[in-house]
Amino acid sequence: MRSSFTIVFMFLVTFAGKAQQFEKIFVDPGWLYSRLRNDSIIILHLDKPENYNKGHIPGSLFLEPDNYTATREGLYYEMPDSSDFEELLKKRGIDNTKKVIISSGWETFAHAFRLYVTFEYFGLADQVRILDGGIRGWQFKGFPVSKDTSIATATDITLSLKLNKNMLPDKEWVRSNLTNPEICFMDARRDRFYSGVEKGNYRRSGHIKGAKNLTWTTLVDENFFLLKPESLRQMFEEIAEDPNRILVMYCHVGLRASVLYTVGKALGYHVRLYDGSYNEWDGLDATYPVESE
Repeated sequence: MRSSFTIVFMFLVTFAGKAQQFEKIFVDPGWLYSRLRNDSIIILHLDKPENYNKGHIPGSLFLEPDNYTATREGLYYEMPDSSDFEELLKKRGIDNTKKVIISSGWETFAHAFRLYVTFEYFGLADQVRILDGGIRGWQFKGFPVSKDTSIATATDITLSLKLNKNMLPDKEWVRSNLTNPEICFMDARRDRFYSGVEKGNYRRSGHIKGAKNLTWTTLVDENFFLLKPESLRQMFEEIAEDPNRILVMYCHVGLRASVLYTVGKALGYHVRLYDGSYNEWDGLDATYPVESE
């Protein structure tokens, strides 16, 4: 029988490991403020031009969300081509030696998570962090906001990109694993779309058969700060049930599902993102089943 000391020690080690995983993905405003003059750090502010001009973290570079996504065969917010993404990063002075901090804008936080997932897809996640709260949380904490436009110093250094295609399963993979007990599908959309109460522009209302719902907006507070890890863990445990299951997230077009994907990764789950999401699934035939409540 294990001693109480051993049990407590194992709990602390597990907790510390999970906390460290959050630190590999997120930084808080205080951490960033103390490093604003660090030339090895590049801050990206994701927003509309008018919102960037309203105020941003001093020294941060403007990046419009549509700049790092692509549209293919009627599917929106798909991953960009490697060459396009590399060019975008190099124009902002980003190479494999830089640390990148992603700040969400004033109106939404999902774009920051989507860009993080994009970096991960191209094998660059280790050098990227998301600013918890983004510009909204930054201002709430009382840190300075600037209206000066920052200009990037472009680099001609070749970036080393390595595609992580396994993190983005396609529709065939999803269909073939709908009844797989080792996989849990998570719908990040608002409940009214998941339940089918609101059809929106879809042909078939509801959700992918068997998927469970965890709305993306419930993971943060009013200032876009993530809830405490223990609260997030409880939310995921209630849906996943088994910590060893693979969690596959989807939403409308893959944007909001990126929030669940990233938080699930930070919690230590095995995660994947169905990037086609309901935008693709809805247009398929009945062998790609849908259900509503």
